[in-house]
Amino acid sequence: MNALCLSVLAILCRFSSTEEWCYQSQVACNNESQATCAGPDDWATITAACGAEKQSPINIVTNKVLTDGRLTPVQFIGYQEKITAVIVNNGHTVRVNLPDKARITGANLEDTFKAQQLHLHWGKNAGPGSEHTIDGEKYPMELHIVHIKEKYSSVDQAVSDSSGVAVLGFFYEESEKANTKYEVLINTLKNITHPETNVTLDGISLDMLIPESNLEKYYRYQGSLTTPGCSEAVLSAFSNLMFSAGAPMVNTFRPVQLRNGREVHYSHSSIFYVSTALMVSSVFTSLQQKNMDRWKGRVALVTGASVGIGAAVAKSLVKHGMQVVGCARSLEKIEKCSAECVTSGYSGTLLPYKCDLAVEEEVLSMFSWIKAEHQGVDVCINNAGLACPEPLLTGKTSGWKNMLDLGQLLNHSDILLLIQVNVMALSLCTREAYQSMKERNIDDGHIININSMSGHRVVNNADVHFYTASKYAVTALTEGLRQELRMAKTHIRATCISPGLVETEFAYRLFSENQDKAAATYKSLKCLEADDVANAVLYALSTPPHVQIGDIQMRPVEQLT
Repeated sequence: MNALCLSVLAILCRFSSTEEWCYQSQVACNNESQATCAGPDDWATITAACGAEKQSPINIVTNKVLTDGRLTPVQFIGYQEKITAVIVNNGHTVRVNLPDKARITGANLEDTFKAQQLHLHWGKNAGPGSEHTIDGEKYPMELHIVHIKEKYSSVDQAVSDSSGVAVLGFFYEESEKANTKYEVLINTLKNITHPETNVTLDGISLDMLIPESNLEKYYRYQGSLTTPGCSEAVLSAFSNLMFSAGAPMVNTFRPVQLRNGREVHYSHSSIFYVSTALMVSSVFTSLQQKNMDRWKGRVALVTGASVGIGAAVAKSLVKHGMQVVGCARSLEKIEKCSAECVTSGYSGTLLPYKCDLAVEEEVLSMFSWIKAEHQGVDVCINNAGLACPEPLLTGKTSGWKNMLDLGQLLNHSDILLLIQVNVMALSLCTREAYQSMKERNIDDGHIININSMSGHRVVNNADVHFYTASKYAVTALTEGLRQELRMAKTHIRATCISPGLVETEFAYRLFSENQDKAAATYKSLKCLEADDVANAVLYALSTPPHVQIGDIQMRPVEQLT
């Protein structure tokens, strides 16, 4: 067995202040109670970024990854060249400082990246030691090779650029057969037994550390560096080079972090298995974020933006740099959301606009205002809509009319007002949005209708049967819109997003006279969240202009119908 013998690297307890960071296994050692430091759970107290939402490492769930044909193979330049490097015991793990010789391209990277450092993370006695996990499984060791954009001179300089760093990572397993390629590296470790010591390492090449010179299969996600200051900028790849970990500078890994809704993209259509290379993108912007860049500074209209899905969508678009007009009958909640976007430092702007979608004149005035102040609409999110319990056998005629006919509204109750928006107001906003795009020769606009799974199936519940009919209408209207856009020879896209049960104010308005029944709706299973639907909107917008996403259907895993 090729034992990577690291017992000579037992870490010295040199930490005297909680202001210094360390791995959990290094918080105290050699029974010296005063030798303490801040472990991973406390890194955010040292560097605030370590508590952010896009941290690494994460657990890669293989059945949830998104296959992406644009992720071309990683191309290695100069990886085979023999180099002189400096291997350092930094008190936490082994770091190898690399000369500016090796580079990577491909992988849909926006630039050429040059290798700067190499890091090792391992467990104890060949036990789990990798930072990332695959379907919850750890591996004995993980190797990181840190790259920076060609124009930068150091990692510290590159991390200020959200697309400035790319980190390749590889998993290692145990093997009965020795891997002689590692002998140069292994034999050097005995010379750096003390923290802050280093040795010059001659005659190595990076290609001896990785499984092949062309990575075709890998994963990618937006994440961070895995040590303080946790800069959210990383690219990692994992393969099955074999080795056996020893028991020295052990457990030098950061625990898995929450994914917080981040997507993982896969470069190949086949199923991942341990021997497949894995690449995770984090330092430079993720594919979705990169493809959202074309929407920066452009104008989106989101109807029903005061609460629930509408508020989540509006906030997400502002976060990606869009100028978002959020309309509703009341401005208080939108104004609060707008202030939160400013406080969060989002690059876009949320512009509250008071509009009663039941009144055609107000809708037309809103589009006139958008034209005068912002030239026009590039994206229209028809989100406003709700339901009222009006069965087919006993429902009120006025209620049915209000669900479908904008001109028939007599009762301005919340339920009737918003239900009618499902069809007539949606159609009105769609027409005006298209005309706005056409006037300005906008050929890449997008109209997205927030529909419902009720637009695709009928459930055995009389309270929602007429509501279901209105949602079937939205399904038909979206497909009809798509066809008319094609007939008009435009590349404007139409998308329908149909969520199942989402935990919003929906049930409380549907069952306004029975709040216990409303609450029980959300307690029956783990519902979708408004942000889940907002992420679907971002996905549709982030696809290339030649890709038409017709309908996205999404349910909670536990939802049957």
